[in-house]
Amino acid sequence: MLTKREAAARLNVHETTLARWAEHGLVTKRAYNAHYHLYEIPVSNVPRKQCSRWNRLVDRAAAIAKTIN
Repeated sequence: MLTKREAAARLNVHETTLARWAEHGLVTKRAYNAHYHLYEIPVSNVPRKQCSRWNRLVDRAAAIAKTIN
């Protein structure tokens, strides 16, 4: 489990991008304080930056959910 800053650095994205990915289920976040979360980067199928105009987060999250189920 990593802090937002550590996880964003490891994925080479901005912290805001990481938070949006967590909202859509691409990255798992767990609350550990009233204001802070720890992030878990998936071992397989690691998310990466893409053009959101052509490949929206909602569609990416649905595709990942479909492969899990």
